[in-house]
Amino acid sequence: MKYPKNLKDNDRIGIVAPSNGIVKKSKIDALNKGESNLLKLGFAIDESDDVRKCKQGVSNDAIYRAHELMSYIKNKNIQCIIAATGGDFLIEILEYLDFNDILNNIKWVQGYSDITGLLYVMTVGLDIATIYSYNITGFGYNHLYESHMNNINILKGNIVPQRSFELFKENDSNEQHNVRELELLRKTCWKTLNKCEKFKTKGRIIGGCLDCLLDIVGTKFDYTKQFINKYSNDQIVWYFDVSDLTNEDILRGLSQLRHAGWFKKTNTILFGRIKNEISYTGISLNEAINRGLNNENICVFTDVNFGHTNPKMTIVNGAITNIIYNNGKGEILFELQ
Repeated sequence: MKYPKNLKDNDRIGIVAPSNGIVKKSKIDALNKGESNLLKLGFAIDESDDVRKCKQGVSNDAIYRAHELMSYIKNKNIQCIIAATGGDFLIEILEYLDFNDILNNIKWVQGYSDITGLLYVMTVGLDIATIYSYNITGFGYNHLYESHMNNINILKGNIVPQRSFELFKENDSNEQHNVRELELLRKTCWKTLNKCEKFKTKGRIIGGCLDCLLDIVGTKFDYTKQFINKYSNDQIVWYFDVSDLTNEDILRGLSQLRHAGWFKKTNTILFGRIKNEISYTGISLNEAINRGLNNENICVFTDVNFGHTNPKMTIVNGAITNIIYNNGKGEILFELQ
């Protein structure tokens, strides 16, 4: 696994829009505040031309988005890339990327949701570690929280243990940036489908937004089985963030991935907290997961602190991961090797 260089003070972070751009006022405010917060932390910011554009759900056409992303990847003055926001159509740019240039210009690339398509292919296809965590708008608060600083520390090479949070932010719209945020906090804890009180495991972690991963399975960009075979001495830990899928979609999606061989050598699956759980048939999330996995001998946790609600744990795709669970509380610690 290839790990990018750690960020240092005064390093330049490129903000790009390989999926959608940002035009809504509340998101623009969060974008401006997020960039301001990173500047205060001692980084320089370089925002691409299409970040503040949106037409039919994208910042520009697929070829231009790929070109703009590659220009930032090849730019020696850019040490890290963070996505502006998610969206729906990142998959359109994959066929236009130059993977040799990506291999020759390794740097941290970060984002979440639709950015999964880029991060996942970079990790399983090119053996480059990537970061599943905040898009730039996720830094757009009046002050940064523990989860934000954990993210920055990991980018700097300070691999801090990340412990599950007591509360989560129910509304992730970035429209609240004041003391009213406290009104939106809810109690949280990890849940396990295996009814164990204590659990400890170690494995190489891969995953992302399940909605987006289902677009990749079976395509020419699906290097999953090769990745698992290459790291056959490691157990695999999967993590899945769910955006818009119903429980029925999750059941079918897990069945699809299982039949495609993605769960070979898997010992643990982590599901991020689902913002809006939906079922049209009355199937619960736990039932959907169990049926989709068809009773595979895999330990499954739900309501883990990542995904489309805050705060988010930072996930290092491709890293060896230590996971400790004890009565609803969890801890994740990465080994970059």
